Amino acid sequence: MNDGHVFTCDDLEAICRSAFSTKQRGENIGYRGIGFKSTSGVAEEIAIYSGDLEVYFSKSKTKELFNSNSDVPLLRVPHWGSINDIISTRANKLTEIHRCNTCFVLANVKEEQLLEDMKGLKSNAILFLRSITDITIQISEAFHTKLNRHQRQSYQSEANIPYQDFDINFNSQLGEKEFNEQKISRVWQYKKISISSNLENEMPIRLTKNQAYAQAFLPMLTVTGLGAIINGDFSTDPSRTRIATDDQTKSIMEDLIELLNKLLQLHSNQLLSLEDYQLLEIIIPYNKADVLDISPSIIASTIKKSSKEEGFDFSSFLICPAWMTEQDYKKYCRTNGENPLCFGQLSHKDGYFFFKSIGASEISILRPLYILGWLQDNQLSLQSTMNLIGYIHGDIRYLNAFQALETSELEDANLISCIDKGIRSAREINGDPSLEIDIFSFESIAVRCGGLSAIDWYLLLGVNPKKFPISLINRYQNQMIKKGDQRYKSLLQFIQQEDEPRDAENRLHKAEKLEPIVVNSKLSSIQDAISSSSAAMIQPDWRKAEILAIDILESLEIEARDVSKRNIGCDLIGIDKTTMGGQEIYIEVKLLKSIGEEFRITDNEIYVAKERGYFFWILLLVQPDKQQPPTHFSVIKNAYNLIEKAMNRRCVKYESFCSEYETDFGQITYK
Repeated sequence: MNDGHVFTCDDLEAICRSAFSTKQRGENIGYRGIGFKSTSGVAEEIAIYSGDLEVYFSKSKTKELFNSNSDVPLLRVPHWGSINDIISTRANKLTEIHRCNTCFVLANVKEEQLLEDMKGLKSNAILFLRSITDITIQISEAFHTKLNRHQRQSYQSEANIPYQDFDINFNSQLGEKEFNEQKISRVWQYKKISISSNLENEMPIRLTKNQAYAQAFLPMLTVTGLGAIINGDFSTDPSRTRIATDDQTKSIMEDLIELLNKLLQLHSNQLLSLEDYQLLEIIIPYNKADVLDISPSIIASTIKKSSKEEGFDFSSFLICPAWMTEQDYKKYCRTNGENPLCFGQLSHKDGYFFFKSIGASEISILRPLYILGWLQDNQLSLQSTMNLIGYIHGDIRYLNAFQALETSELEDANLISCIDKGIRSAREINGDPSLEIDIFSFESIAVRCGGLSAIDWYLLLGVNPKKFPISLINRYQNQMIKKGDQRYKSLLQFIQQEDEPRDAENRLHKAEKLEPIVVNSKLSSIQDAISSSSAAMIQPDWRKAEILAIDILESLEIEARDVSKRNIGCDLIGIDKTTMGGQEIYIEVKLLKSIGEEFRITDNEIYVAKERGYFFWILLLVQPDKQQPPTHFSVIKNAYNLIEKAMNRRCVKYESFCSEYETDFGQITYK
């Protein structure tokens, strides 16, 4: 049914020819002249009833007309009249009931082809259609598809960008296979483009590259290269499945680049609202991904050129180094007056290459005096410190830059982890008898960079040989003697003089005594309840372990959120609702195949576990069958204690595993 104007002779002629529409681009839909032609794939006969016009298209009738046995096109030759009286009567009645001017009838439908087309129908198909809000295709009770869109509310951001939220419901029954999808999509409108992403917990999510396709009102096969779907009146190839990069498409792309530039400038001036920040985060290009078939370098250079013409540059932005945690990065920016770029869903690689290409600044390890100067008055977290040391030793250029410095330029930098969890300088450690180097950190450097490299690093920083963990460096004594390097002379002398080397286990116990852990009694009561009770959960739609973990923690009165994309050494951060002010807890989720199975733990997780102490938990989920949800769980509080006792290192790229640990498991039941 269609309520447009009644068919004219020109309209009939246009519909019989490809790309011959009388409609104008920008004024009407259907101007491409190919939409009606697509019906030939699913029907043997097609009829049009419009005003006094009654025509139909039929291959068999056309063959009869031309006395031909050869194949003929369906939609080229119209035949006057109706397919039959029943269809004509029903069509005229429907146009009257629905007050429409035109009725299209698809007769003798090819069910197999229609089923194939139904399989390809996606929920985004209805997202950008102005007038169509419901699509229903029903062949039988066993084969049907329903798709509808319902508008929730309209908004206007502080940057004057209008957006709307929609409920999208998609149900498809194809024989025994049933698919249901309910989601909330947000659509922003900026000049000639529309941008869309899905909402989770009322926040837009950055779509993966394989989720974010371009649409010319209907979905196409061209990926956007962004974290969002982009819709516009793009030019397409004849199949209407891929974008053609002509002047029309480039004009629409200019609107996208202009929007990016506008949001970036607002962010640089610290005027970006949360809602506009969320939009910016999803339209930053993926690394090495063309944006609607246009190179990211062209987009970046266009943004730089446009900003320069406006007397603006992005050098005030500081890119977060891959080795620095977000918390340390914010601290660094705050103390140095830099403009941070913090995007929770944006990977470091994608953010680095894009912001670098538009002129943002970065912390260069090749110029070590700058970062060393900051480290004289500030401390990084253990995670950032160890990552930095790993980066320095992972690139010969970085290591050479540090080795070229004098010890006097290094000994005041806070780069050494102590057993009391502090990060201190060699000068401070050497001058305080109570301070001792953290054995685990030393061993981590030795494993990652080599034993002698760890010794060389501490000597380079100016650590007194008497401060070295003798129980560990004993194993490198023969290598140091073989090297014959003068740097090891005083260290070897000290090893020989030490009658009773300090034991690593004793040092760890001493570290615990330095800072007693105070446990809230309410937290303890939850721990006591875990081993004896079962958590009743609503079975999650998405089998991701972190999602189920959030439900489990909720039953334990811990309000958790997923931070796994932020690289902060844990999967979840929880707020304990039973404590005054809500104690913040870092939670790492591990998925096991069986109770008691060993699990891998990264160095970053170990560093954070040590720093957080009691408030770093490990949540174990046991899932024996991948096709079924997890069956048991266990919460390990103060996980660093378990890591100390149960961790072993194996040469699988030197990874750490927890095995032979003891913990109680509770059963998970689903409603």
